[in-house]
Amino acid sequence: MQRMGDQLKITARLLDVMTDTALWSDSFLRGSADVFAIQSEIASAVARGVNVQLSPSEEKKLKNTSTASLQSYEEYLRGRASLFRRTPSDLAMAEFHFKTAIQMDPKFTLAYCGLANALSLLAYYARTRPRDPAERAIFAAKKALELDPELAEAHVALALPTYFYTWDFEAAESLYDQAISRNGNLSQAHHWRCANLMALRRTERFLDSIQRAVVLDPLSPVYAADHAWFHHLLGKQRESEPIIEAVLKTHPEFSRGHHLAGEIWLGAGKPEKAMASFRTAVRLTDGKTPLYLGMLGYTQGILKKTADANATLEALLADRPMPPFVTSLVQLGLGQTDAFFASLEQAVDERSPHLCFWPRYTPMFATVRNDPRFATQMARLRPGG
Repeated sequence: MQRMGDQLKITARLLDVMTDTALWSDSFLRGSADVFAIQSEIASAVARGVNVQLSPSEEKKLKNTSTASLQSYEEYLRGRASLFRRTPSDLAMAEFHFKTAIQMDPKFTLAYCGLANALSLLAYYARTRPRDPAERAIFAAKKALELDPELAEAHVALALPTYFYTWDFEAAESLYDQAISRNGNLSQAHHWRCANLMALRRTERFLDSIQRAVVLDPLSPVYAADHAWFHHLLGKQRESEPIIEAVLKTHPEFSRGHHLAGEIWLGAGKPEKAMASFRTAVRLTDGKTPLYLGMLGYTQGILKKTADANATLEALLADRPMPPFVTSLVQLGLGQTDAFFASLEQAVDERSPHLCFWPRYTPMFATVRNDPRFATQMARLRPGG
């Protein structure tokens, strides 16, 4: 796409990747105010290029833009770009862009969905108590559903905080079912459903779900990295390593990729390599992602770098508000079991989104899973909020 004054020139190509041949190509030159019409025009042309006959309902969907405001739509796209970088500062920027889009068009449904997604992820990545962003995410998602009860993205937007914060995994699963029944090609629905299936202990289904997300969006580093991570959590270490290595080769600045690589290297019995990955994740987010610092401190602890681990723990405890789940990781690495369980109890009290399924599966928690205090805290993960 090229912008020339108030004109947009868009060149589109449809490729058969199996044979590396071009099936169709065309160029479109339109006024920037016609961007929504261009999208529908290109989509229809692509359909004709592969000899697909669109039904009247599908034709209608192509023309449904959710907003008539180009400025609002641009803010929405900026929010989407920030959302997928997954750092606290980017998520805060995504929140800003989605809110701006809503101010420009209060009926822009997808902007409410984006806002709900950003707030839900802030509860996971940022240095904050989860209640405020999670409850605001639920409010934004319900507003989206009020505006368009049939929108698949709106059901996904509500499913994520329902899973993350209220811990009503059955309700979240119902929302994912509704989203996929409305749009089976919505990759985000298949991606986030994986974690919910893990929380429900339906491990026989969730790899199919993440693989479907990857097929639908093969260029997403988020989906590919989680594909590697979920293999690791299932004990499929050999399958996970080449996937995460490929992600980091193509996206070396993707901080979450380095974080998940660290977990995978821990599972492979390579703590020094894991520590290097966590250091990179911390560096790429300017030390502002608590979870990455907690994982670094945990690894310092198990490597008997006690002074470094204690320094990391002291820095986390001094930086309020700090999610207690993050400090519990460092305490676990240092072998401070009583302090770990005290922090874990606080994390349950706060309804930490990190607790939904991860502690039940990650090898990191193997040393405490047989302690009756672990079962007691995991039993408290019940619907509420």
